[in-house]
Amino acid sequence: MSVLRSIMVKSTRLIDIWLYINNHKKFTTTELAKKFNVSTRTIQRDIDELSLLGVPFYSEVGRNGGYTMLHQEVLPPISFSEDEIISIILTYKSMAQYKDFPYQFEIESVIAKLLSNSSTSLLARLNQVEKCFYLKIPERNEKAPFLKDVFNASVNNKCIEIMYDSLENKDKKILFPIGIYSDNGYWYFCAIGHHVKEMRTYRVDRIKSFVINDNIQSEKGQLTIEEALAHQIQSDEAHKVLVRLKVNKKAIRILNAPILDFSKVKWDEDNHFWGVYEDLFNPNEIDYLSSLLTVYGDNIKIIEPTTLVEKIKEHLAKVASLYD
Repeated sequence: MSVLRSIMVKSTRLIDIWLYINNHKKFTTTELAKKFNVSTRTIQRDIDELSLLGVPFYSEVGRNGGYTMLHQEVLPPISFSEDEIISIILTYKSMAQYKDFPYQFEIESVIAKLLSNSSTSLLARLNQVEKCFYLKIPERNEKAPFLKDVFNASVNNKCIEIMYDSLENKDKKILFPIGIYSDNGYWYFCAIGHHVKEMRTYRVDRIKSFVINDNIQSEKGQLTIEEALAHQIQSDEAHKVLVRLKVNKKAIRILNAPILDFSKVKWDEDNHFWGVYEDLFNPNEIDYLSSLLTVYGDNIKIIEPTTLVEKIKEHLAKVASLYD
């Protein structure tokens, strides 16, 4: 066998052993020798090489000893094209804009590994690409220190007890978290209440304390975060309020608020400066919407509902009273 072929056979065997022990967790040199049809001495040298490469396992002494993989699984080397490396780094750096992220440390580690193994030409190309690409995520000052805890509890089907800071007071809640999601720079999670068997959405940054309750079995089943969000949207539809606004083009330039989808504006055919905006809102959004609309001044006029008209009048009256 030629030297080159011998090296290739050995490299293939090392990767195969790596994948095998990742799946089996516990193994012996005799077991691997039979599996890969080589001597135990060869397997021992392979194990030593894998250990030097950072594969996390340890030896167990005794009559029934062998090796055991540590909990953290490490995959064999994977080849990436330049475009794949750039796409990974750009995506990860975009996510790093969040002050809190479930895998913040891991993101930094992945980027560091990719950059340290990149050629000078690839680094130069990446630098040029970064000058032409930016995914803007709204910056928020609110910290979410329990984000990864909520995420892990969702993944592991755990029951959690939290102290939640609502607008009125701080409440103790026992919940079965389904998953986390991001919207407009904030982190949210959907959860089913232990006492009130109802699914609701919570802001992660409003959690003031967090503990796992292993005494209560999770009741969320196989529900995914996407299914939970779709269910909430569907259940909210019946209770939503129709809002109709008269809007001009100046209003859209003043502030493009996420809650107002101005792509839905139907512009007047005779007067293209004005149009009508229609959308459905949850009743609990009306208070916020009334205060938001004051930003647009006389560039937006409420057509309906009357409750929103009354709310904005109340809001403006309170603001005016501050200057009496």
